[in-house]
Amino acid sequence: SKDPTGLIRSAEVLLAAKQPVKAEAHAESAVLSFPKDARCWLVLGDVNVANGDKKSAKTSYQKALASPQGTVARLQLPFRTLRQAA
Repeated sequence: SKDPTGLIRSAEVLLAAKQPVKAEAHAESAVLSFPKDARCWLVLGDVNVANGDKKSAKTSYQKALASPQGTVARLQLPFRTLRQAA
């Protein structure tokens, strides 16, 4: 696939269902397949937070900020970072 939306959506649905361990597999797959897309790193950061790994979440959010693709995700990022990775 040339678009990470399916993987991102799967991770988001699993997060919403309080299944962050399962969500992590989808988020990891997204960042491995689409490392330049900020949305992938953003959802991985959210998964990291849900799994209690704030250090990894911070790294994921930083990678989202540095990613060349996914402007909308980057605009959402400062709010998530302040709220979740503090």
